[in-house]
Amino acid sequence: MNNILVLDTSTHICSASYYQNENLITSISLKQPNKHSEKAAEIIHQLLKISSISPKQLSHLAVAKGPGSYTGLRIGISIIKGLSYGLNIPVIAYSSLLAQAAIFFHHYENHSIISSIDAGRNEVYLEVYTNEGFLSNAYGAVLLPNSNIIQHLEENQVILVGNGSKKILDYHQFLNKNYKFFHTIDNPTLGLGRILMNKIHKNDFEDLSSFEPEYLKPVNITQSKK
Repeated sequence: MNNILVLDTSTHICSASYYQNENLITSISLKQPNKHSEKAAEIIHQLLKISSISPKQLSHLAVAKGPGSYTGLRIGISIIKGLSYGLNIPVIAYSSLLAQAAIFFHHYENHSIISSIDAGRNEVYLEVYTNEGFLSNAYGAVLLPNSNIIQHLEENQVILVGNGSKKILDYHQFLNKNYKFFHTIDNPTLGLGRILMNKIHKNDFEDLSSFEPEYLKPVNITQSKK
């Protein structure tokens, strides 16, 4: 039995879930922006308590690696690294865009899933998945409007997922209205069971000495003039 603790602090939502193999057992999600440093460890404690499992019973840890906010990602990854070193168990990292899309896998036949995260101004981070969960296009950072996105929206049945979705619709005029729109994802850790188990079977774990998150924007560090 694989006992997997998942933590996502990549957005303004702080979420944690506990999986037994691919089965979701317990999940907690908190919508309090700028509270990750105070609440993430507390959420994990409450999650394990509700699940009646001790940290020593965990076999794996998983964490969202972004794209996401600098502060949020640093907090989540630092907590998971600390637990990994203390418990001597491996860490799985996964894309925040994949996590958003995974909630909708296998639910909308013949639809593709466009997962997006707002990166400010006219920019989004974007990946496209099939309904079966396969990555069909990893766009990365995209400036809007974008001709490839327009074509995809015109020619396909689409699920738009994530807080960049409204921006995509605002920047693109297209005739095909055969899409569904989910701007808010309340808990991005809910659809990860199969993904986590697939990574475990492949021994796809992170080297914590070199593991770095994917930030929405490069960190600008300027030298003080004082």
